[in-house]
Amino acid sequence: MPSRPIGFVYPDEPPTVTADVLENLLAGYQRQARVVLVDVWSVSNDASRDRFGGLIDLHAKHRISGLQCLGVAFDDPGQWAAEIAPFLRTLRCSYPCVVVPAATRGEVVARLAYEWNGSIPAVLVFDRDGHLAAELIGDVPFVKIQKIVDDVLAGRHEPVVPPERRGRGQIAARARTLDLKSGKMVDRSSSQWASLNDVQDMAMSIAKRCEATIDWPNAKVAVLPFTVVRGADRAKTGKALADAVARILSTRHPDAVVPRSEADAILARHKLTSLGVEYDPTVLAEKANWTHIITGTLRAK
Repeated sequence: MPSRPIGFVYPDEPPTVTADVLENLLAGYQRQARVVLVDVWSVSNDASRDRFGGLIDLHAKHRISGLQCLGVAFDDPGQWAAEIAPFLRTLRCSYPCVVVPAATRGEVVARLAYEWNGSIPAVLVFDRDGHLAAELIGDVPFVKIQKIVDDVLAGRHEPVVPPERRGRGQIAARARTLDLKSGKMVDRSSSQWASLNDVQDMAMSIAKRCEATIDWPNAKVAVLPFTVVRGADRAKTGKALADAVARILSTRHPDAVVPRSEADAILARHKLTSLGVEYDPTVLAEKANWTHIITGTLRAK
């Protein structure tokens, strides 16, 4: 293994990024035909800290062959100066690291990966064409990370094809029902549709799945706007789908479904997004008396 190079020069201020900024950064590496390893970590997570040294050495070994590592910290930007940057400098980390604030993590998770739900640690590997080549979620053995990087650099891989994209449709719909008391997902579904115009059919499919997983007599269910990750009229389509799902469910459970206008008003009042709530339901604590939320994403091919 080559000697560790001089560390990356990290700024004094936290390099916070949104999903758009992170995607643009990855696109820049793609234009350079680099294989990109995105390490999603947290300074408070032992498993992600423990493998940092190995990733730094891996980057040093393969950087001439086209590997670019990028650290993505799921931490409070306020921790940058006192904890995150000193940790990186002590290890002489040789690649950039950015910070994703809590409010934007849901959007990052939805855009970058398919099966990853935002848990830490996670490694996402993108090939030279910018296609997702591997999702390594949890405390994956480092030898596995090394093997996948070697294979992607050599072109011995196939891009990840998520289950919801294996059909013939052009729109992958992913819906999730979360229990706000436990913070856990009680149902997830994925489906394939011809276009973003199939709102009513999508809504019927989503409502049917959700109806079987909720204890309706004791429920207060809010349907939040779906996020269109790619495609035209994002906000309009996402709200239209939420309206349709809520309308279908409220005809069957009128006392249990929160009016859509009320749900949107609470999000707006507290400056929350659907993806932010989906990623971290605890942000709704003491802000709404809901028992469940239904939301998700639509991704155009």
